[in-house]
Amino acid sequence: MKPAIIVLGHGSRREDANEEIREIAGKLAARDKESLYQVAFFQFGEPSLGEALKLLVESGVNKIIVLPLFLTVGSHIHQGIPEIISRFQKDYPGLNISLARHLGADPLIIRLLEERIKEVTERSCKNK
Repeated sequence: MKPAIIVLGHGSRREDANEEIREIAGKLAARDKESLYQVAFFQFGEPSLGEALKLLVESGVNKIIVLPLFLTVGSHIHQGIPEIISRFQKDYPGLNISLARHLGADPLIIRLLEERIKEVTERSCKNK
């Protein structure tokens, strides 16, 4: 059985920002029909990471990948998220939780940023 995937956003007080995380998770799930996808938020959104982990464990999942949609490494990646994962692994010894890398300076991110620059440049040229 494939692992469940928690798509983890930082979370925002703005619901439209949280909705984008849900949209990303939905698009990932549409491309991977075999895995169970669950959205979670580190702060300012529901469910929290802990709530999402508990929901998956209670549904019988024993292998989970936490996919953080964080661009840079910071205290959440180094400390906050690993602490939550560690607590759950102590409470549920048979549970296997893996934390995927943050997005970072991945070449795909760089290409996306170049594309965004190109879009603005082309739009600016058309408006002259």
